[in-house]
Amino acid sequence: MERVNDNDCINLQENKIIAESCQLEWKNSEILFEGKGNVVYFSGKKNEVIHLQNTRIKCIGDNNLIFVCSSRFPLKAVITVGYGCTIYIGKKFYSTIPVYLMANECSYIHIGKDNLFARDIWLRTSDMHMIYDIDTGKRINKNRSIYIGEHVWIGQNVSCLKGAVIGNGSVIGNGSLVTGEKTMEVNTIYAGHPAKPIRKGIVWKWKGCNQVTEEEFLNDVYGSIEEISNVYIDEEMKKQYQLFDAEMSMHKKTMDERIEFLKQYSVSAPFSDNKRKIKEKQEKENKQENIFYKLFLKIKRKFVV
Repeated sequence: MERVNDNDCINLQENKIIAESCQLEWKNSEILFEGKGNVVYFSGKKNEVIHLQNTRIKCIGDNNLIFVCSSRFPLKAVITVGYGCTIYIGKKFYSTIPVYLMANECSYIHIGKDNLFARDIWLRTSDMHMIYDIDTGKRINKNRSIYIGEHVWIGQNVSCLKGAVIGNGSVIGNGSLVTGEKTMEVNTIYAGHPAKPIRKGIVWKWKGCNQVTEEEFLNDVYGSIEEISNVYIDEEMKKQYQLFDAEMSMHKKTMDERIEFLKQYSVSAPFSDNKRKIKEKQEKENKQENIFYKLFLKIKRKFVV
């Protein structure tokens, strides 16, 4: 067993803590390795500081990778992994209190960039215990990975079960249960037990309601749609999920290959051109409308005496 709780990585023999260019600052946090060949990788810019606050990382088995990107907020998480698992936490991740992440059986948990988590959030890739069919002897509750997209706001006391896929720009209401039965669409509010779509075509803003001034409230001025917009395209999100799923389901990759893939993924911006695509789509639609309007005028002139 190897334990680190004060930037003291000197005694690590069979596991690694890597801080790429960045620095680590610990506050009431620790990393515990019970197995070997595990890597906790912190990715940030040169001299950038990644804060760990009330964070517990426990690697029960071997060959696990926890990949944490930089954020201006402290990392607050209780992470437990079994064997051969991968957990990815994207840039600008914030949680009110520690989020609970549990991955087992070579599964992965992906949390995209720019996500906001409230209190008491649980993500589990398994049922924790195995269940078998009496007649066939086959297991009936295999684990499944979890994928959280970009700019997702998850309310208080939400559980995400195995197989959960949450689309970019979406909101999950308080007390909801997110199952893996159906992929959740982008820019949609979900709530319930299990969570169901409440309203589509929404965007949400990081600014809290407690920061709205009296003047803003009285004048109903909260910023234009361009200022708060995080509009995503369902097809693009699904493509990115499929790419990630195809790559990370290959858990037999070497640790170096997994790290390199996530390094490349963390610096890319797979959805950064969504607004451009939406603008192009709108311009195309406007152009088509103009064509039909001109055709209408032409027909009108022909028949009007």
